[in-house]
Amino acid sequence: MEELTVPAYLRGEIIDGDLIGYGGRGNGGGGTSLRCPAPAGLLDRLPLGDPLLMRDLHALTTEDVVDCLAALGPRLSLDRNELLREALESSAGWSDMTPPVLRACYERLPSYFTPDAVRAIAEHTIGTRHLDGWVTVPPEDACAAYGRTAAVRALGARTVHIIAGNSPEIAALTIIRNAVVRGDALIKAPSNDPLTALALARTLAETAPGHPLTRHLAVAYWKGGDEEFERRLYRPEHFEKILAWGGLASVRHITRYVQPGLELICLDPKLSATVIGPEAFATPETMRYTARLAAVDVGALNQLGCFNARVVHVVTGTDDKGLALATRWGELLYEQIQRLPASVSTPARRFDASLRADLVGLRTSPDWYRVVGGRDDEGAVIVSLTPDPVDFHPALTGRVANVVPVADAADAVRTMNAYTQTVGVFPDSLKERLRDLVPLYGAQRLVSLGHATRFRPDLPQDAMEPLRRMAKWVVDETYDPDVTRLTENFDHHDPAFTPDLACPVHRAIRERGAVVRTEAHGGAWILSRHRDVLAALRDHDTFSSASGVFFPRAPGTPAFAPLEYDPPEHTAYRSLMKVPFQLSEARRLEPRIREAVTALVTPLAERGGGDLVRELAVPLPLTAVGMAVGFTDEAVGRIRELSRNTWEHLPKDASADGFWPQFTELLDGEIRRAREEPGDDYLSRLVRSRIDGRPVTDRDLHVMLVAFAIAGHETSMNALSHLLWQLAREPALQDRLRAEPGLIPAAVEEALRLWTPVDHGTRVTTRDTEIAGERVPAGSRVVLLTGAANRDPARFPDPDTFRLDRAGHAPVRHLTFGQGIHFCIGAHMARIEFAAVLRELAGHPDYEPAGEVTRSYEAGRHVCLDALPVRFRSARARPE
Repeated sequence: MEELTVPAYLRGEIIDGDLIGYGGRGNGGGGTSLRCPAPAGLLDRLPLGDPLLMRDLHALTTEDVVDCLAALGPRLSLDRNELLREALESSAGWSDMTPPVLRACYERLPSYFTPDAVRAIAEHTIGTRHLDGWVTVPPEDACAAYGRTAAVRALGARTVHIIAGNSPEIAALTIIRNAVVRGDALIKAPSNDPLTALALARTLAETAPGHPLTRHLAVAYWKGGDEEFERRLYRPEHFEKILAWGGLASVRHITRYVQPGLELICLDPKLSATVIGPEAFATPETMRYTARLAAVDVGALNQLGCFNARVVHVVTGTDDKGLALATRWGELLYEQIQRLPASVSTPARRFDASLRADLVGLRTSPDWYRVVGGRDDEGAVIVSLTPDPVDFHPALTGRVANVVPVADAADAVRTMNAYTQTVGVFPDSLKERLRDLVPLYGAQRLVSLGHATRFRPDLPQDAMEPLRRMAKWVVDETYDPDVTRLTENFDHHDPAFTPDLACPVHRAIRERGAVVRTEAHGGAWILSRHRDVLAALRDHDTFSSASGVFFPRAPGTPAFAPLEYDPPEHTAYRSLMKVPFQLSEARRLEPRIREAVTALVTPLAERGGGDLVRELAVPLPLTAVGMAVGFTDEAVGRIRELSRNTWEHLPKDASADGFWPQFTELLDGEIRRAREEPGDDYLSRLVRSRIDGRPVTDRDLHVMLVAFAIAGHETSMNALSHLLWQLAREPALQDRLRAEPGLIPAAVEEALRLWTPVDHGTRVTTRDTEIAGERVPAGSRVVLLTGAANRDPARFPDPDTFRLDRAGHAPVRHLTFGQGIHFCIGAHMARIEFAAVLRELAGHPDYEPAGEVTRSYEAGRHVCLDALPVRFRSARARPE
């Protein structure tokens, strides 16, 4: 028998002496014994003692806690943390989860500690104000009308946490919750995972030695039920609360110690169910779709969580037709369970022998049940041919679900009780009918089908709100069906995919995984996280632009230089094209750009308002690109119209005939003018230049000039429109930039990040590559969701907020201009244009929206503001 030494951790100190042995654990039983410090010898040190010592905890603000845990989070990565790797290795020998599923749990640990995640727990489960100080009941509260006022504060308690070992995430959640509440915690490590909580505590001590959160955390193992030891430990003078995860058998011995002043908070195991309305069975497509969603609810974490579906009630009716529908749907559910990725679900490690025997028994009753699968312990679906679940449904595990046909959703509700935790529902409209009904029977959480296992620690758990009870509020989670559909099979040309929907879709795709597959438009892989998009942009050898960055695109559309070329062609084109936009040239043009801005803004302000898109954001970039390149005024006047025509036809036409000939005609006229009537402008020099030792051809000029014409104004126009929109909605921001013009560059960069004008680009892999453990074959289309990467909370704290105080406003932080060899050649010019606009506006009265604003996509990737009507307030009307 192997021996595993499990030291105790007492508020920053490791105790590894006076070891005693405990019985074996592991596959087959008796695989490993634990050697831990004798609990009797620790008795005087496990409790905190004097509650006065908690003053340092109560002095912390939520942001103090956020900062400490945010520093801890990155150090919990498996590739950096030897202690967690050891915990994973030991847990892999004992856990009912298979190694791929267990590893995925450990890999999720850092995500729990991000600033946004911790803030959400603090704010949504208790309220940051109540944690950070005394809160007066606001005057508008109903009781204030009767002259009543109150002040409320939440203070942390001395708590023993008896945690379960079925998932390492429980240990992480316990530490975060205790930190948010600012409590003093003693964690009793579970025998089937004795190292995870210990590893987290030790890493915290290494990260923040001497921090109050470090000084108020202890982790130790002792065998539960040692009455002599626990009777002396579990006393009101030592602890106010005991929080225990586990069923009655595992916590029965604790109840004997509960008394006034010592509260038991018991997170007992629950069972979850599903209700699927008749809409799911309308077509074969909806049947497959709902089976795919339900498979996740059944199989994730190998069906070991309280939120996993066991009984699935399907409103098919109970006549022969309904039973046939239920049976067919059950077969689809079984197929989808088998297709779940290994990181989500696998065949059970130790399939329950009694359940296996029950499945065998059911096969002998074909008039009552259909059993799909389950012959090789890979999981099964039991289809009841009556409206009743199987008698042993509470014991369903190992990816075994019971599909039960009912005539009405209310029939399903009547089978629920206080042990029913989560109810997955389809469609969402059915939740509105059920959410006031299921609590009467005891159910505690409703959620859109397919999302039951997306546990949100910032919401009430098991209808008991453990954080509020740790300190001295039934959940309706709704997921937009368009978000769900677009997340599962992303299509940037879907009519439902609007700029307003982009944020939740991007967020869901980021949360789904580092690499996500879509089958839209021939199929592609999607990267959405800042780190991965940045790496792909920098690796042009693997991620080629030569097949075009737009997909789909009308056949015959020429490549736009230099973006849609790889070296050496890219190098040759870029060397010519960067000349008019390099920093020295942009600065040379800056006075003229400022004059143009003044000429555009002044009439708007003098007449008291107008459309900032049509009258400023559209003409300014066109004017600037005309100055830089040397386009004629006639050409500048037509570029916007031709650009809109291009984006209208590019993704969907069968050929480029609908837009390219018109652009060719315009460009040929500019080329002819530059050759026949040359001036001192860049275009006159370009038509006489050489590329790779040969004179440039008309084709060369076409692919360069169309890029100048479109990219030179399109992205700047859209980004500037959104910056102006941001300012219109925030008068305080206008005042701040007026008072602190040094913040103008920061405002420009934040607008470029938050309102990414080009939502995405695509590449094609030149060789097999691996991204975050996922193999992407050579020749694969890869979508780089720049807009999602620019709002990645792992890179940008509070990513959906316009903030001027982000540390280091260096352009490299956002990816709006790209990275690597394809970094935008017009970046300098765009920044100068935006800064000139902000400086000019600072000399005029504030402005505010004067009508509705509509945002849309062009070609599925350019985020447009179609109009921005505003009114300028008179100088006399401005507040002091």
